[in-house]
Amino acid sequence: MPPVPPLALEERLRRAAASHSQDMADHGTMSHVGSDGSSFTDRIEREQYDWSAAGENIASGYRTVDGVMNGWLTSPGHCRNIMSRNYTEFGGAESKYYWTQVFARPR
Repeated sequence: MPPVPPLALEERLRRAAASHSQDMADHGTMSHVGSDGSSFTDRIEREQYDWSAAGENIASGYRTVDGVMNGWLTSPGHCRNIMSRNYTEFGGAESKYYWTQVFARPR
């Protein structure tokens, strides 16, 4: 995919990613739906982030950042999220090899 401007790290998005990675690790499941039925946009809004565009990548089992990034970049849908011009900020987190990236553009 063509290059895009760098994303800014955003603490509220990092917290949304961290809570979802922890939730997946706690329940041993990989899903975009949280154990409480939440969507990724629900989790972003819980962090008081007012978004106009948002996306999420999840993965499990990768032992390193390089490994999970390679997995995401070789997956067309995940790569589209990473390389989307729709997003200006992101947050990412890992818990027990459950990984979450959250991408967004504020309102």
